[in-house]
Amino acid sequence: MAVVIIAEILFVPTAWPRLSSSHRLAAVIAIAIPFITTYQSVSSTSSVITEDNLNSQLRHYPYDHVLFHPGKMCRTCQMVKPARSKHCRICKVCVAKQDHHCIWVMNCLGRGNYVYFIGMILSLAILLSYGTYLCYLLLDDTLQDVLVRRSAGMETRSHWTVGRTYMQRFDLWTWAFTGDVRIGSVGLLALFTAPLAWGLFLYHVCLIWAGTTTNESFKWEEWKEDVADGFVYKAGSAKPIERQFSDVDAEPQSFWPLSSSQRLVNKVSQQPWRREDDLDMQRTGWTRVLSMKEVDNIYDLGFMNNLRDIFHTS
Repeated sequence: MAVVIIAEILFVPTAWPRLSSSHRLAAVIAIAIPFITTYQSVSSTSSVITEDNLNSQLRHYPYDHVLFHPGKMCRTCQMVKPARSKHCRICKVCVAKQDHHCIWVMNCLGRGNYVYFIGMILSLAILLSYGTYLCYLLLDDTLQDVLVRRSAGMETRSHWTVGRTYMQRFDLWTWAFTGDVRIGSVGLLALFTAPLAWGLFLYHVCLIWAGTTTNESFKWEEWKEDVADGFVYKAGSAKPIERQFSDVDAEPQSFWPLSSSQRLVNKVSQQPWRREDDLDMQRTGWTRVLSMKEVDNIYDLGFMNNLRDIFHTS
């Protein structure tokens, strides 16, 4: 945000008198929203799991018995870990539906403030794109004024690029950039950084579409590798599942519309897979998972429902 602030300090005083009233209003809105969403991302603590809100946090999501298992305790916070939560070593707290710890907002992004983070990167991407467009308009207007209006009169409709080669246009754009350094430098900065902001935004859109988080996506990649190596087995439908935790740690009733009946076991070892291992597992009611398509992600309700879920901040 420091780079954005410096760019705005350079751009606004120079560009403001040359902008139309509609662009001034749009610029104020485009500049304000990233600061508002950044403040909300930084200041929000509603993702932090405490003894007071632990019971409600436990009911937001069920355990899928793949990435998250009931009865797991956070050794630091000394509390039961709700599904999709993670302890942050930097913030020193457990975070509900933790996505990642963001160094840019100096806070963990989770259930309570992830939507503000999405708003921040989207509004920042729009601001950078709009800033690029404004810089183009101002420099283009300068060239139009110098090359056309002053020589052919104010009523001409001809654009300054007409009749000029690409090299001539490039030379004239270079002259415009060097003649208006503040507008030119801010325009180039916005032009080269806007794709980065849009790329980050689209990455998180893909996570929402897949019904996962950054933290969970790393876990799924590990399972994918183990499935490919032949180490993952799934309990057959007829096999009774014995609870591996006490009644005290039983899963609370969740508000989530899906629940998990799948049980996976990971037989990772230093030895390569042997057919005898596969037969031993099958005799005890387990079958080897051949593809991640056999594994259910109960947190994926479809893009629109996943999108609605990120707006639940409490």
